[in-house]
Amino acid sequence: MTAVDVASPPRVRDVVRAEVTKALTHPVTAPAVLGALAVNTALAVIVTSDVVRLGTGGEPVSLEAFPGLLVAPVYLLLIAVATVAGSEHTTGQHRVTLTVVPRRGRLAVAQLLALVAVSTPAALLALAPARLVLARQDGPGLADGALDVGRWVLAYVLLSVVAYGLTSVVRSATTALGVLAALPVLVATGALPWPRVVRFLPHEAATAVTGVADGAVTALTSGVAVLVLGGWAVLAAAAHTASLLHREA
Repeated sequence: MTAVDVASPPRVRDVVRAEVTKALTHPVTAPAVLGALAVNTALAVIVTSDVVRLGTGGEPVSLEAFPGLLVAPVYLLLIAVATVAGSEHTTGQHRVTLTVVPRRGRLAVAQLLALVAVSTPAALLALAPARLVLARQDGPGLADGALDVGRWVLAYVLLSVVAYGLTSVVRSATTALGVLAALPVLVATGALPWPRVVRFLPHEAATAVTGVADGAVTALTSGVAVLVLGGWAVLAAAAHTASLLHREA
């Protein structure tokens, strides 16, 4: 190998491969995906069998009436995303990564590509069995079933980008997860009495993307909700890139 070869920065695909390996081998990744798979499947079985109903001050209703609950398993995957991103700083891995990949713009692109490459199949694994269980009850056609799975996977991936970007900025998985989890809780408890604003929050937009949203959130059509959640993801990706470019290691 020549001196020129040694000095050459790694290619984007090599960095992506390294980042994917780093995410897949992190101890929290597999348990998070399997946990989301188990919870999603359990919720689907409960909905289809209607063995559990929750009271809302009147007649108990099916879990389908609680869109936030149906989307909640995504936070198991977000735990993995935030933990992997946060561990870069808590373990000192971030400095090592910058030494190997000094071009920070290239690193930012590679990390985001790796995130999508990992979160997409992870979301599909966590969701497909549950959506199949529900499809057997509703009996949609193949195209409708594929569209349903696609909407859910898209919501999971975009929320993962939001979680990743927020963690990158605050450099703390606990803080990022606290912010992301607190917002839907505040909405559910009525602590944020601004439905016209609340519907644009990431979690609420995700419920509209998946098609399970009800109440004031339904004012966002699925198409608009995709744009809103996609906008949050773009902002998060930009924040991650800016943080990487301008912060000290």
